[in-house]
Amino acid sequence: IVNNQGTWFFDYADKRAPGDIDKLWEAFARAIVYADAQEEREEDRTAFCEAYDAALGVSGVKWNLSIGLYWARPWFYLSLDSRTRRYIAEVAQIQIDTHAPQNCCGADDYIQHWTVSSACATASPGRIPVKWRRGLSATGGSAKSSATMG
Repeated sequence: IVNNQGTWFFDYADKRAPGDIDKLWEAFARAIVYADAQEEREEDRTAFCEAYDAALGVSGVKWNLSIGLYWARPWFYLSLDSRTRRYIAEVAQIQIDTHAPQNCCGADDYIQHWTVSSACATASPGRIPVKWRRGLSATGGSAKSSATMG
């Protein structure tokens, strides 16, 4: 899914801005709180979005942020690696906006994409790789018990 050379989320120390590492930790901490909540709360969503967007400003972060979130919570976050983005564009015919820093999508667009992808997977089981949303799965059952990918 990713070249090992592209798994860093930051630059070497001499090229790194103060606070870059803290922004990344904050993004992942907020992402875990948001993903693990039993029900969606606006304050968790807002905190996640703010931290995600701040992390996009870190040099070395681009689409790999979504990949890292997928690694952390694969039943919740959608990986927007190049193959998934191409598949979403070609099969689901969903255009992924790239107006955020580093020419990738910001948090609000990211959430929109995984919500639409979940809905498409529910409508067309097994056809679209999906980020599972609370209570949604490609087969209509529990996301954690009936996950299928085609």
